[in-house]
Amino acid sequence: MAASVAFGFAPWRKEARTPLFRALFTGPLSPGIDAPAEIGFGDLLKADYPYRPSEADTFPDDVDAAYTTLAQQIYLVYLGRPAEPAGLVNFAKALRDARAPTTLRGLEVAYDSNPTVKSLLDSVANSQEAASLYGNDTAAFISGIFRNAFNRTPEQGGLNFWVNAVNANGLSKGRAGVAIAASAAANADGAAVRRRTAVVLAFTNGLDTPAEVAAYGGVNVAKVKAMLAQVNGTTDLTAFQSTIDATLIAIMSGR
Repeated sequence: MAASVAFGFAPWRKEARTPLFRALFTGPLSPGIDAPAEIGFGDLLKADYPYRPSEADTFPDDVDAAYTTLAQQIYLVYLGRPAEPAGLVNFAKALRDARAPTTLRGLEVAYDSNPTVKSLLDSVANSQEAASLYGNDTAAFISGIFRNAFNRTPEQGGLNFWVNAVNANGLSKGRAGVAIAASAAANADGAAVRRRTAVVLAFTNGLDTPAEVAAYGGVNVAKVKAMLAQVNGTTDLTAFQSTIDATLIAIMSGR
């Protein structure tokens, strides 16, 4: 009598398994796996196997949404405006690919340990656009962060603290921006960040035609910043949608 085999188990010979895996295996089974040998398939998929990385998006939709929100917050905090659609997508993907944290506080913590996070934040804080807004004036930069994130000017003591941290204690502007914005998570300033984030997300989502995307730039950025100047920690976001819509109409009409 033939030896019994446990139900569900097929004692395949290696010669039978190899062509099966060759037919089915198309790439990494999870992010970060770059070669068959890393998951124990080295003896099945020989060195001459035409390996190709998986093209599937391995991130769930809610993670992508978290990075989109975070990227929008970075534009808001450092530049005081909503991101343009292409810039938003590119920045969110860069954060995602870096396996960055999905909160402002997490970014601040990761600044020293994740080189890509550091590079991304520094690139915005030291961008030509930031230089045009704040020049080389640290006080202007810190005041701008408070205005962008919280829609208020800093108290003198707070301003002095952050200016000294940058000028005398080696805190980079790239880290300072997220540190300031994240420090307010549990108070009224935190409510302002959340509502202002919701507004910039809604505005960018409203740029849903090529003509609207093209119109957002130049002098029209000032119109959008004027809209944002109305948003604080108590703004009724449902009611404010009409202001967002009116701003979109204004940048299209040139008014």
